Amino acid sequence: MHNKIHELKLVINSLHYRPSIIAITEVKHKTKWQTKLSEFSISGYEMYHNDLEKFPRGIIVYVDCRLKSKQLFLNSKAVEHLIIEIQSKYTRLVLTTIYRSPSSTDENDKAINDLITDLSSRHRGYNIIVGDFNHHIDWPNDMKPSDRSSQQFIKTMQDNFLSQHIIKLELEDIIELEDRMNPIF
Repeated sequence: MHNKIHELKLVINSLHYRPSIIAITEVKHKTKWQTKLSEFSISGYEMYHNDLEKFPRGIIVYVDCRLKSKQLFLNSKAVEHLIIEIQSKYTRLVLTTIYRSPSSTDENDKAINDLITDLSSRHRGYNIIVGDFNHHIDWPNDMKPSDRSSQQFIKTMQDNFLSQHIIKLELEDIIELEDRMNPIF
């Protein structure tokens, strides 16, 4: 992420509508972390993060400063997640960002699924869960992956009436999406 923050700022400044919310996983390099948190700040955004010194990869969520927002904390054993409540004049949104390592343990996988279930039961309505789950699921074609972890994840999604909306989103796709979306807030 450190080498991409300048590019992200350029993209944000080039958009017709500034995104109200930006969620990023894998903030830290896999093998080194020598960056000051202040280097990730973006003008006009409140920055929330999990403990970047404690967690292996890191999560940052940027929320437009004009929106009322705060970080929420749930008692969860899921290794990396960040929960933000965002309020506008008419809407309350709970945004949860989760990072699941490809080498996640069975215990962490269960904790992530439990967190998703807990969030789904607590925050009905405007509840968005995003992240990098690193499951081997071919979403549009096959809902029956071969590995147990991905099967449990799909079962959790189905049990909580959740659905996958974006298959893969890269920084370059943001401009195209921006042209098709109206601001949420």
